[in-house]
Amino acid sequence: MFSIVEYDERYRPYDKACRELVSPNFVKLPIKPKGDGLQALLRYKRGLEVFGVWGLLLEKATAEKLPENRGKLLNYKGEPASIDEIAKSISLDRKVPFVEYALSVLVEMGWVKNDGECGHNEDKTSSERVPNITKLKLTKDKQYSEQFLQFWHDYPARWIKSSNRYVKIGKEVAWVAWQKLTVAERDLASQAVKCEKTSQFIPDPWRWLRDKKFRDFEAVDEKQEVLKETEKRKREREKIRKEDGDYFREKSIKNLEECRKSPVLTNHWFLIDEVLAEKRKEEKGGK
Repeated sequence: MFSIVEYDERYRPYDKACRELVSPNFVKLPIKPKGDGLQALLRYKRGLEVFGVWGLLLEKATAEKLPENRGKLLNYKGEPASIDEIAKSISLDRKVPFVEYALSVLVEMGWVKNDGECGHNEDKTSSERVPNITKLKLTKDKQYSEQFLQFWHDYPARWIKSSNRYVKIGKEVAWVAWQKLTVAERDLASQAVKCEKTSQFIPDPWRWLRDKKFRDFEAVDEKQEVLKETEKRKREREKIRKEDGDYFREKSIKNLEECRKSPVLTNHWFLIDEVLAEKRKEEKGGK
């Protein structure tokens, strides 16, 4: 069953006399725009939309008629609601996969609690039905989440030289591996897969997920940043050489050595060293 964490302490509405309202028509929603929790949520993929779902879930949990049920996500029978029922109750019945994603993010954030007693989906044949996020085994009807289907589409097929064709196998096994990832890992995998290229050596999708090859994406990203920084430094030094090179070449070795000690000329030290090396080489050659 899904429920709001610390609902009584944070969100339960009371009147001015601290009496519990029989039929509340509002919910307290303390917002700290620069708070750590909100900032962490917004770092997730579609984090702002997840925050909107969070507001709808609070409204639903507060609208329960029985005070003891407030803070819980129940269906019309008062039983733990399935993801389909939750989506329908907040008018997002056409966005079931995203509601599942939002719930998984909120559970990971510690805003929503899931004790594993979710109800069953009413429409078992619906094309939008997705497995419960607490299950790690493949369901019989093999329904996949929206994010996984996009990952599967983006993952390049492997070239089989012997049969002269491209193949992509193990979708069911990949789905099992996908469910074992955290929400942050799924987001990273969805980004990293776009950098993979087709070859005969690329692993099958399920192996790629099992071995968490997407973690290499972070290292590649950091390497690219280092390369960009190096290129930027090269351009800056080239500009300094062009603008101030002649000025330092006119100075004597003694003056250059004094300039080398000046903290004001820190950005020019490399140029002073180069000019000093040239002058000392010339001086040695002249002797």
